[in-house]
Amino acid sequence: MESNTPNPSQPNAPLGQKPGSGSSTTNKLKLNTTWKYMTVGGVMVVTTLSGIFLYNREDVPTDPAPIEAPAAPTPASNANTIEMDGLDDFLEVDHHPDLAGGRTYTIESWIYPTAKKLGGIVSKRKDSESNTSYSFLVAPVRGALRVFFKVNKEDDDFYSNDEIPLNEWTHVAAVFDGNDDEFQRKRIYINGKLSKKGKSESRKVNQFRTLFGIGMLLGNSVSNFSGKLDEVRFWNRALSEEEIRGHMCQVLEGSESGLLGYWRFDGGTGSTVRNYSQLQGLDANFNNMEPDEVWIDSPACPELDWSMEPVTTAR
Repeated sequence: MESNTPNPSQPNAPLGQKPGSGSSTTNKLKLNTTWKYMTVGGVMVVTTLSGIFLYNREDVPTDPAPIEAPAAPTPASNANTIEMDGLDDFLEVDHHPDLAGGRTYTIESWIYPTAKKLGGIVSKRKDSESNTSYSFLVAPVRGALRVFFKVNKEDDDFYSNDEIPLNEWTHVAAVFDGNDDEFQRKRIYINGKLSKKGKSESRKVNQFRTLFGIGMLLGNSVSNFSGKLDEVRFWNRALSEEEIRGHMCQVLEGSESGLLGYWRFDGGTGSTVRNYSQLQGLDANFNNMEPDEVWIDSPACPELDWSMEPVTTAR
C-alpha cells in the first residue's frame, strides 16, 4: 500500500478494461473502506465506495488531492444471516405475479456454500418438468462448484466460467434480458464481474402461480442449499455490470427502481425473513428450520478478487 492518494475523478481507463497484460498478480481489495489502491504491471488499480478505476501509472498526479468519500453509502449488512443444513432447510415466499419475472429481471445473493452439492439459491417453480419460471442454483461440474441459471423449461447447461469456492462469501447475480440479442440474453456475474453470457430462445419468462423459493429448487427434494445465504434481491429489470458492482456491498433502502424482492436476513430472531422492497408483506417463511439454530452473525463485504479475464459467450 502506497502513501499518496490518487484522485479517481478522471479515470484514464474504463471500468472492465483488463489491467497489465503481462501481469499475473492477483489483487484483493476491500470495498467496505473509503479507498485503496495498488499498482499491477504498470497500472494503478483504485477502489472507492463509488467504483473501481484504472490508471496508467505515469498519469497519476505526484501530489494528488485527497479523495472525498461519496455521499452516505452504507456497507453491506454485518448483522445476521442464516445457515442452512443442506438436508431439508429452505424458505418460501407466497406467489406474487411481479416475482414471476417477465421480459427482464435480475436475481442477486451473497452465498457461502459448505459442500459441493446441488443447492438452490432462488427458484420460481413447481417442479423441473412444468410450471417453471426460473432457477438459480449451484451444482458441481467435474469436481468444481458452479452457478447455474435456467429460464423457463430450457434444459441447457448454462453455468458460470468461474468456480465458486467453499467456505467463502461470493456474490452471485443472474440477469435475463429478453430485449437483447438471442445469444446474450442470459448473463451470470460473480463478485461483480461478468462470468458468462449465453443463448436463450425465450423472450420472456413464463408466468405461473408458484411459490418463490430461497435455498431450494422447489419440487426437488435433494436440492437444499448447504451453507449461508444473505442479501437476496429480485429486480424486474436487467441490471448492468456497473449497477451490480456498485451496490453489491451496500444495504439498499428497498425503494430503488425495479427492486421488488429484498430479503436482508438481518432479523436475528423469529421464523421469517422480512422483505424490505416495494412489495410489502412478501416475507420469506422458514421451512424445517429452528430459529435458535439457523440465525448467525454475518460479516460485512469480504475481500474480493477484482482481476478481470475474457468472458465466454455460450452458443
